[in-house]
Amino acid sequence: DDTLTQFAGAVPLIGFMSKELRLVSRLRRVVHYRGRRRRYAVHLVLFAFVVGALLGIRRMDHLGWLKDDVVLLKWLRLPSWPVRKVFSQGLRHLNEAGRLRLERLVSELGFRHLGAVESVVIDIDGTAITDNGKAEGSKFGHCGKGRNRRRHYPLVASAAEGRAILAAKYRGGGNVTGKELLAFVQLVVRRVRDRLGADCAIFIRGDSAM
Repeated sequence: DDTLTQFAGAVPLIGFMSKELRLVSRLRRVVHYRGRRRRYAVHLVLFAFVVGALLGIRRMDHLGWLKDDVVLLKWLRLPSWPVRKVFSQGLRHLNEAGRLRLERLVSELGFRHLGAVESVVIDIDGTAITDNGKAEGSKFGHCGKGRNRRRHYPLVASAAEGRAILAAKYRGGGNVTGKELLAFVQLVVRRVRDRLGADCAIFIRGDSAM
């Protein structure tokens, strides 16, 4: 039945991200891809990746969950649910310029959520997401296991109230150096000053690793 979906809670979420946040059109500008016509548009694959992550699907090749959900695919504007290789190819189009545009997009949405405030407490986090579980898919994430897996420890600055992300930096899996951390904090402070004004009081806090 093409009027039913097992992911009814995702439909208003997809609608909000599409219409209010304009995430589909923004991702098109992030990818900035003008190559040959594809069965799966790159920006739509990235949008499906975001939706899949929000639905709690850690392994993007769980086709049995989504491939037959006609309503969900219609809202995502996809002909069918992509296999994992398609997601990998879509993510590969995110070059350095695309990642910078994506970081600015995340920051813009974060400040939109934060609004106008006179003071803000910012949490700096540079640790990877760890998972010690044994369930299927529990080891899938941005910090892979094994000698030949790339590890990614993004630096994230979020507002303590509401957890809005104000700045994020995509980086490799090496330890965060003091110089790198200081440059990131300066970036965050400058961005907050530009958006909230010079009079906004800024409080920075981090965990023991910081």
